[in-house]
Formats: sequence, C-alpha cells, structure tokens
Amino acid sequence: MTGRMQNYQQKKAMQQSLILLMITLVLLAVFLLLIMPLTIRIYDSIKKGGILLEEDTIPPQVPALSSLVEATNSAQLSLSGYGEPQSTMRLMLNGAITQESEADLDGNFSFIDFVLSDGENTISVVSLDEAENATESKKQTILFDNQIPTLEITMPTDGSVVTKRKEQLAQIKGVTEPKSRVLLNDKLLFIDSHGNFSGSFQLNEGENVMRFHVIDLAGNQIEQELRVSYQP
Repeated sequence: MTGRMQNYQQKKAMQQSLILLMITLVLLAVFLLLIMPLTIRIYDSIKKGGILLEEDTIPPQVPALSSLVEATNSAQLSLSGYGEPQSTMRLMLNGAITQESEADLDGNFSFIDFVLSDGENTISVVSLDEAENATESKKQTILFDNQIPTLEITMPTDGSVVTKRKEQLAQIKGVTEPKSRVLLNDKLLFIDSHGNFSGSFQLNEGENVMRFHVIDLAGNQIEQELRVSYQP
C-alpha cells in the first residue's frame, strides 16, 4: 500500500513539473515573440518622435564648404563640402533654403546646379542632426555677372601718326571694370583698384596694330584693336 502511494505521488509530481515547464516555455515564447518586439517598436517610435530618453543639445559639426570663385558668368553653380556624417544639409542661398541633401557616412555632401541671382549672392550651409540641433557654415559671397566688360582707351587714339622719335615709346592709358585683366598684344598691363590701366608700347616704323584684350572677374571678355603709325 505504501509503495502504491509513493508511485502515485511521484507520478503526480512529475505531471506538475511538466505542466510548470510548459507554462514557462509558453511565457518565454510570448515574451520573445510579442512583448520584446513591441517594446522595441515603442522605443523606436518614441525616439523618432523626438522624445529622447536623454535630451541632445549638442550642435553638429560646422559644415566646411569647398572654395568658391569670387565671380562667375554662369547662372548655375555646384558646390561640395563635408560636415557631420548622416546629418541633414540645407543650402541657404540669399537667406532662403534652396536645396537639401544628406551627408554620407564620411560627412561628404554636395549641391548640384542651383541658380544664382544677378549680382552678389550669399551662400551658406546649415547642418541639422536628429534632435534638430543646427549649425551654420561661414557665409560666402559670389558675384554672378554675364555682361561684357566696358573698355575705353584714352591714349593713344586710333589712326594717330607719331613723327617724333622721343614719342616712339607710346604711352598707353584707359579704363575698364575694376579687378579685370588687361592684355596688350598678350602682355599684361597694370590696372589699379578703380579700373584705370596704363603701360607702354614700343612702336616700329610704319603701321602698328595694338590688340587690347580684357577679361573681367567673372570671365567675360572684350577685345578692341587700334592702329598707330610711326613715321620719323
């Protein structure tokens, strides 16, 4: 009788252990398959919504821009630079958002073929991180000018005749746009900050052709030709 009772109790204890094990496995499966994924989704949702467990107030790295030319005669311009990796980059042109891109894993970014306004344009890039902290690059200014430069030659006059030997070294004077380059027969002339240029030209006996070539800061060009005769 005692032996049957012991067997019965052992069998009952084993059944209870199996039931407890099954309940444990079911609870573990529920946790792994339902509760954990749900917890992760809730956390990601809170983070993407901007409610961070720890507030991020540190601004991103200041964007560095590639060097821009001082002036251009092209209405479209592209630029590149680097900043905070995977941050949002906004191109600011004359105070307005013109383009937006994302920096790559190395922090490189670029903006392609944005359109300039006539005259001076102010350009900068704003970097935004996930917490909407912002930092702005140093502003750069570029001039858009597609007009042919002015050119006035005041000395000598076209078609003039030189007869005195002391005037064989002809004096050159004129005015054009400031910061331009002035070439006379492919030789550079001096130009001051107001656009006044000067130089000299050795006349040969007979007719002399003087070819003036002006290139302004934006790359626009003009050419002018005059003739001076030297008859000693």
